[in-house]
Amino acid sequence: MVLPGSFRENEYLLGDLATPLLRGSHRIVQLTTDGIVSRRHGRLACAIDGIGTSGGGTMTDKVCVVVRLQTKSGREESLRHLMRSLKEKTLQEEGLLRYEPVQSQQDPTLFFLMEEWTSETVLNTHLARPHMERAFSELKTILAAPLEITYCRAVA
Repeated sequence: MVLPGSFRENEYLLGDLATPLLRGSHRIVQLTTDGIVSRRHGRLACAIDGIGTSGGGTMTDKVCVVVRLQTKSGREESLRHLMRSLKEKTLQEEGLLRYEPVQSQQDPTLFFLMEEWTSETVLNTHLARPHMERAFSELKTILAAPLEITYCRAVA
């Protein structure tokens, strides 16, 4: 996996799982259950606006990530197990400030993951780790809908 200098200036490779969707002033990355929906320059990639050096921040600014996961009916326990496993490994990583997986009370198939990292560089390193690559592969069998990742910055 290639690690970029910034999300905007370089395309961040997430294997066969990523495609960018423009939403307002930032992009949401959708990881699909059956592979990539679009290609850039003949490679599987995504570029994300709104963070990094081109989005008004720097590689050392804190990065917040909100992930929305919709499971197939009956696969909720599989996702809970995967999230527990990822949390155990991720809590050991340098630069992690927050890692909070939660499940909707209204819809048991809907999960969210809130993460905060000390920098974009640290987040890139996290996403390139072998346990994350395995998790993206496993999600293909668990998810009913594309996984959405929204990159955020604190406003207050």
